[in-house]
Amino acid sequence: MRKSSIIFFAIGLCAVGAIQFVFDVFPHVLMAPFSFVMTWILSAAILLASFGPSGFAGAYRAAARGGDKVELGRALAFFESARRLLIAAPVICFILAAIDILRNLTGVDHIGAPLAIALCSILYSALGIVFAVEPFRAAAEKKLAELQ
Repeated sequence: MRKSSIIFFAIGLCAVGAIQFVFDVFPHVLMAPFSFVMTWILSAAILLASFGPSGFAGAYRAAARGGDKVELGRALAFFESARRLLIAAPVICFILAAIDILRNLTGVDHIGAPLAIALCSILYSALGIVFAVEPFRAAAEKKLAELQ
């Protein structure tokens, strides 16, 4: 997949999110999967656009099996970028959800579902950082330290 198509895919996801929050097209039931997509898929698309498929796979391979200083340095850069993206994505989702909550606020009883959906994006991000980023970043950092 080319970088330009990944970037267009990420822009398309953002457009779907903007349409949802501006025009309230999809029911709130679809928002939990939307939070998942905005957190995981958008972050993965940006990482693929930045590092490419070989950089994506190479980072996990270097963290698991080791490599030279250059490979481990790239792996650390990848995992730092992944961590930053997985922190930024739920912030964006949460802000969009807060806008939606305030836009549709007719009473306190209408806050629950949108707020729960906004919190899902934070949960997805935290799980990603804890299980898919930090262990591999720490392994790559340890292997790089052993080479020095």
